[in-house]
Amino acid sequence: ERAASDTDKAAVYNQKMIMLAGLAQHEEALAMGLAGLALLGVSLPGSATLVDVLRRLTALKIRLFRKDPEELLDRPIINDQRVLLTLNMLMNLCLSAYFCQPYLATWLALKIFKLTLTHGNSNVSPFAYVIYGSALCAVFKNYQAGYRYGRLALSANEKFGGPDMTAKLMLYFASAIDVWTHPVQQVVGHIRTGIKSALDYGDLNY
Repeated sequence: ERAASDTDKAAVYNQKMIMLAGLAQHEEALAMGLAGLALLGVSLPGSATLVDVLRRLTALKIRLFRKDPEELLDRPIINDQRVLLTLNMLMNLCLSAYFCQPYLATWLALKIFKLTLTHGNSNVSPFAYVIYGSALCAVFKNYQAGYRYGRLALSANEKFGGPDMTAKLMLYFASAIDVWTHPVQQVVGHIRTGIKSALDYGDLNY
């Protein structure tokens, strides 16, 4: 109530959403996140279907046809604080959405990718890239392309992200991308790196 603007109020909602997710109150966290994003003018569905995910994924695949993934690293960096808050809230919302509405979680992550293509790179971009790579592996069985986007996510994290993103990235990179292309020993190594990062930086949700 004391927030000076809708953006400030949405930031409070973001922190409450993270707290609720940490308590495994995912339905409440999902509702909190959707309400906070609505304050930023972002209208989202309360659920999504496989068809919704495939439609969004196909649209992105067409948009990126014959484009080199590494070129995405050259896109400008986002400075708009409202857009950055939106991206971070969408990312944080994905965790609780996964437990309540799995297709919605993927749909939200692909929305982050779409916003990244529109506005540029941010600390959240690595998350978008790794989820897109995971989807290429799971849906289209295009493991080499998925791996390229997974590696892109790790490179983007070095350039735009930070150690607080490592646990998230390693979870998806190891279990949904690298597992298809490399020996299990390497996959386990990535998982251990992610777990250590989560413990070091207090990312208890991951």
